[in-house]
Formats: sequence, structure tokens, C-alpha cells
Amino acid sequence: MFTERKLALAVRMLTLAVASGWLTYVGFKNEVPSDSGDGIMHYFYAQAAWKDPVYFLHHWGKPFFILLSSPFAQFGFNGMIVFNLLVFVSTVWLAYRILDHFKCNFWIQAMLPLLLILANDFTTTITGGLTEPFFNLSLALALYLFIKEKYVLFAILISFMPFMRSEGQLPVLLAAFMLTFKRSFRSLPYLGFGFLLYAIAGLLLAKNFFWYFTESPYHMGNDIYGRGTWDHYLVSYRSYLGNPGLYASILGTVSLIYLLIKRDLKALIPLELLFTYGLFVGVVVVHSYFWATGQNGSLGLTRIATQGMPLFIAMQLYLIGKLPWLGNKGAVVFSVASVALIWAVFNSKHFPVKAKPLEQHMIKAAEFLKENTPKHYKVHYHNPFVVYSFGENPFIKGNRLMYSYFHDLPSRLDKEILPGEFIVWDSHFGPQEAGLPLDTLTSYSQLVKVFGSLYSENDGPPQGVLVYQYVPVIKQKKTMPVITEFKLDDLVLDQTVEFAPILKRLPEVKSASTVYLYAKTTIEGLKLVYDRNRTEQYISHDLKPGEGQTFMFDWPQGGSTDIYIWNPSRKKGKVILDSVRVESQVFHPVMP
Repeated sequence: MFTERKLALAVRMLTLAVASGWLTYVGFKNEVPSDSGDGIMHYFYAQAAWKDPVYFLHHWGKPFFILLSSPFAQFGFNGMIVFNLLVFVSTVWLAYRILDHFKCNFWIQAMLPLLLILANDFTTTITGGLTEPFFNLSLALALYLFIKEKYVLFAILISFMPFMRSEGQLPVLLAAFMLTFKRSFRSLPYLGFGFLLYAIAGLLLAKNFFWYFTESPYHMGNDIYGRGTWDHYLVSYRSYLGNPGLYASILGTVSLIYLLIKRDLKALIPLELLFTYGLFVGVVVVHSYFWATGQNGSLGLTRIATQGMPLFIAMQLYLIGKLPWLGNKGAVVFSVASVALIWAVFNSKHFPVKAKPLEQHMIKAAEFLKENTPKHYKVHYHNPFVVYSFGENPFIKGNRLMYSYFHDLPSRLDKEILPGEFIVWDSHFGPQEAGLPLDTLTSYSQLVKVFGSLYSENDGPPQGVLVYQYVPVIKQKKTMPVITEFKLDDLVLDQTVEFAPILKRLPEVKSASTVYLYAKTTIEGLKLVYDRNRTEQYISHDLKPGEGQTFMFDWPQGGSTDIYIWNPSRKKGKVILDSVRVESQVFHPVMP
């Protein structure tokens, strides 16, 4: 007999299957990992731990995450995606069990997995090999243990959370209050169990009992990334919560106010709501403070706010189920909402992830390094996507690529960076995290450029990737580019043309070159658009009326690169294209 319970199970498993299937498709269809920075680094540490156990205690890599994900990392980055997919399914399943415990309408709770994947940052963490999903699973398991009155196990699990995420200190404080409120005083000492175990491991592996504190990569006052506004996380809610998640939160808040007015203490489940609200809101508030004050190395990453978000959304669904008007209309609400949610999921413009311009250029740099550089020279880099594209793990001994900082470059030459070795500079990590602005790099006469792939040099520093080799001055060879200049006729715009091509007006470029184009317009609202190899990775620049501007474009050999004027308002006017200079890209030959 098809009972209501079986129907509930079938409906919930269906939405979970849809969400899991979509995440699987995205994870394996992405051109590049959805997080090509931190996600790749976590993968490297997890994989390397089996070769060098010291990485099981890597503070930034999150030791407990490394411990459980490392078997999956041995199968490559796809193994990390599989790990996070299993984590996602487990998290939703636990949330279902929690909602069942509180007798939440099963039609309402069935929307949970769809609401989660419609938050773009959440999908990114799952398919990007990041640590936030595992932290969320642990929070869900902790709350489940608490409601089942398994207080000792609850405390032990909470004690490991600082080794899953740096924000794991917050649930320790909340758990201490919750256990005290429940008068489970004998459980309180177990909140130190994880720290004690890892402290002993640190003493054995690294001779440092207090390594969690002394080796912390997070320091107050660390403003390497600058600072932002106080409302950054509030205005960025679409990234980590999504519009559907916001609507659920609004309805949940209305229900919460209703229950408070009625003084329905049984339905309010105060400790459980404190745990879920305290975690999610606490993370947002703390990181808002860090980003606004420029402390603790905060970068204002919105995916940080996905921590605690799944439980928070689950509790919103519980509260929605308590709305008096809902009654037996759960099936109707689910039917309408789920169709809209599934339509939104499969019409996402963010996934699968396509390679960004910088990633495309780093892939080219990795190909150059594999094909043209002698294997007996080390390659020093900072952007993890370079070594990922190269196909190595920098933390496994014997590999060529060396993860490096360059703040003290002069003192490292001839000591750690030897003649013949290479430095990979990229426009994302190079000037900031790696401590190597381009003008500093080019000031060293011993370093010569052997490869370059830039895609913009018009608004601020160049964007792209450059490879330099340490070649003693006495061994260097002079290289001179071939420069050609051309004159162009003016471009007349009228109301019939939105896109006016310039490409056919340029001379044929037969080899990789840098093109400098002068443009001046008489009207507002025009953009000069550059589409490298017509990959739809557009770079556009505003044309300022009455002001002559010179633009630089990296022009690859072959392909079908395009440059055109975009006139969205279709205004009449003229664009003066006075001159074009084509400079062939010439690099110093690699020293054998």
C-alpha cells in the first residue's frame, strides 16, 4: 500500500535526485574547476597527505577535511567532486531527518535541495573541491545528535570543527551554551577532545603541541586584500543565498514573528533555532566586520556565507510549515514552487563553468612550460591553476613546479631561484598574494621574458600571464620586435548599426603580436569590444567622447579574433581610427 510516509520519501528523494544529478553534470562538465584557486589548493594538500603525513596537519588546508577527503583526492580532482557530492546528499538526508523530527510538512521540506543549488556560491563549493560543504554536513550531523540527546557525541563532533574551518570556533561557543542550558555538564569537557587529539598529533609530527595557535595563517590586522563596505554581504545575498532562499527566509521570519506573538514555545524550538541562526548570521556578521575593517586577511568572498546556510534554509522551511494558512496546501505549494525552481536550475547562466580569460592564458602558459622548458629546471609560481594545468601536485616531492612567494625576490635569486629556472607571473595572484608587481619583476636585468600571453593592458596593469627565466646577463641575447604602423579611415555610425566591425579594417596579422589601436569618438555610450578567438569571453572598454584613447590587444596567431564598436543606443556619430601599430611578440630564447 502506498502510504503517506512512502509518498513523502519518494517526493523528497526525487528532488534530491534532481539536485544531485544536476550537480554531477555541472561538476564533470565544467571546463575548469568552479573554484580554480582555493579549491585546487585543498585538493593538492589532500592528495599530498598520503605522500607526506605532515600535510594532515596543514592549518590552512583544514586538517579534518584533509583526513576524510584524502582517499578521494588520490583519484584526481574529480575524486574531490565525488567526495563533495556524497557530502551534499548526506547533508540533505540529515536535514530531512531533522525536519521529520520536528514534524515538518514533507512537501515543504522536499524543496530544500533545489533551494540550496540555486545559490550559486553553494554550487561552486560543491563542484570546486572546497571545504564549506563538509563543514555544513558536520553542522547538520551535530544538530541531529543534539535533538537525539546524544550530547557527548555532539560535543566530540563540535570539538573537531575548528579543524574543518576557521569559523569552527563559533559552533564551539554555541554548543557550550546549549549543553549548559540542557545541564549536561559532563559533556562540556568533550568540547576540547578534538583540540587535545590534534595537539598530540602536532607534538608527534611537528614537535609543537600548540601548533593550532602558533601556525595559524589568520592574523588580526592582516589587510593584504584591502577592505570593503559594511553592507557587502547584505547586498551580495544572491550569491550565497539566492533569491529563492531570500523568499524562504522572509516567509520563515514572518512565521517566527507569528509564533513569538502566540508564545508557542514548543513550536519555537529555541535551542535549535539559536544554533542555526547563530551560525549563519554569526558568520555573515563576523566576516562583514573583517571585510569592512580589513582584518584577518578577509577578501570579502561571498561563498564564506554558505557556512550554516543549508541548516538555516532547513529551519526556514520548518517555520514556513507552521504558517496557519498553509494547512493541507503543502502539495500545491510544492507543485508550483518546484516547477519554478527546477526551471531556474536548468536555465542557469553560471554553470557549467567556462574558462575565464586568465585561465585560458594560464593553460597556454602551462602548455608552453611542458613543451619548451628543460626538465632539469624548476618553475616557481603562485597561482594554483598553473600547476593544475601543468598536471602536477607541487607538494609531492620530485615535481618541477614550486609554489612560491616573491616578496623577498632579491634575496632568493641564486639561493632558491637558480640560473635557468623560471618564474610564472599572473595578473591575479602576482601583484598581491605573491608579492610581485610587474614593474618589480621587470626591473631585474637577470630575468628575461620567454613567454607572454596578455589580453588587456588598457585599464590599469596588464592582465594575463608572463613567464620569465633567470638568465645571467652575460648569456642573454638581444631580441627586437618587428613594428608596423598603419592609418585607418574614420568609422561612421548610423541608426541601423548596433555592432560596427573594425576587424576587416585592420591589416592581416600573421604572427602573435600586440596591436595598439587609437580611437576617438564624438558621441557617448560607445564601447570598444575585443573578443579573443571569438570565445565569447568579451573584454569591453568605454569610449570617452572627445578624448583620444590608445588600446592594447594581445593578437594571437591564427584563430578568428574580433574587434568591433558596440553602439547599444544606435546613435549617429563618428569614431576616429587614426592609427594602428602592430608589434610582433618577441621573447628571449629559453636557456638550455
